[in-house]
Amino acid sequence: IDFDSSIQSLYYDHWQEVVDMIKPYLDESGIKIIRIGSNKGYPVDGVHDYTNKTFNQNSYILKKSILHFNSNNFMSILCSQIGTPFVSLFAGFESSLFPFKKTNKSIFIDSPKEKSPSLSYFENPKTVNLIDPIKISKSILDHLKIDHKLNGIKRVFNGEMSHIKTIEAVPDFSPRSSLLANSL
Repeated sequence: IDFDSSIQSLYYDHWQEVVDMIKPYLDESGIKIIRIGSNKGYPVDGVHDYTNKTFNQNSYILKKSILHFNSNNFMSILCSQIGTPFVSLFAGFESSLFPFKKTNKSIFIDSPKEKSPSLSYFENPKTVNLIDPIKISKSILDHLKIDHKLNGIKRVFNGEMSHIKTIEAVPDFSPRSSLLANSL
């Protein structure tokens, strides 16, 4: 996985949900999720961190990978050139505008648009966040030919803050500040 945050319109806020859905199936198959690219952005639990490597190191990791998934960036182009299967998200720009060859090794998921693509590096609201994490998770597992039970799941709500873990509780004690870090 690579979730580079340098282009705001491509920065998908729901990667943790995707990882949470696919990780049990990948663990069962002995597959690990490795994060490459930049370490900027939010942390995602359940991935091995190989960020801030050189171009050659990232190329080697991609070449030896069975699948790569990300929001469209340079790693997608590299995967298409070296033959690594990949699932790539597109927002702001439609996938048809990029020089990728459609093959059985590539899956492109365009963000839903009510109007023409913005063609912008900055969107408010970000259309990439309109892509259902269940759809991405299914695409990854289907591409890897891993049986899953995600077809029966339907997303009920996808709002601006739906990617933030929210826990409601009435404690009968004074909780430590470290309790449930990175959540509301």
